[in-house]
Amino acid sequence: MSYTGPGYLGSEAAAAWQKLRELLHLYDAAGSTGGDVAGSSGMGGRLRLAAVDGALAEQAGLQLPAWLLQPFQPTAGSAGGMAGAAADPAALMRVYVKHGRLLDAAQLAKDHMEAWQRQGALLRAQPGAVWLPLQGLELLHASLVAGATRAGAAKQHAQAELLGTWSEVLETGITDHVALVRSDTGKLGAAAPGAGGGGVALGLMAGRWAWCFEAVAADHFVIHLES
Repeated sequence: MSYTGPGYLGSEAAAAWQKLRELLHLYDAAGSTGGDVAGSSGMGGRLRLAAVDGALAEQAGLQLPAWLLQPFQPTAGSAGGMAGAAADPAALMRVYVKHGRLLDAAQLAKDHMEAWQRQGALLRAQPGAVWLPLQGLELLHASLVAGATRAGAAKQHAQAELLGTWSEVLETGITDHVALVRSDTGKLGAAAPGAGGGGVALGLMAGRWAWCFEAVAADHFVIHLES
């Protein structure tokens, strides 16, 4: 979701942005050399997040450069989930909400939930793959609903409809996530030892899934009941 505010190219700050890009590239390269995913080094991730936070604090509608945001996006072939990107997408989502970039936050969450859902059951069962920042999603959902209500009261009908639509998209994504966790839990549980077949690895995965599902489902119902 892009904003129509001014970008950084051609601005007085262009040289500073380029310097930041070069600095981040050094940290990304260092992380890759150490066997990590590019952009995943702790300092590099924190620098990216601080840059986004600082830029939006100066101008909330600023169009941020794609190279700054790319590591927060879902990674092809990874286990998925918001714990599977190179940087920390959950933290970026909180920064977006902090600065009123609700549509960007919702788009980021949607992209990660859909990327996770496209993976196979075994890949989705990797440690941390099922995790979602449900408290952050609850805050985002509430902010979208409140924003739609305010826009409607101000007779900004197009904005009210847009925010309302995204609140529904977000809740649908969480509902689909929980349903898929439930389905995968059943499949992996059926393959566990003592349930008709499967191996120790699948049995351990099934146990982890059951625990994750209880945590996800409990938080999801909080969101659902308050919406």
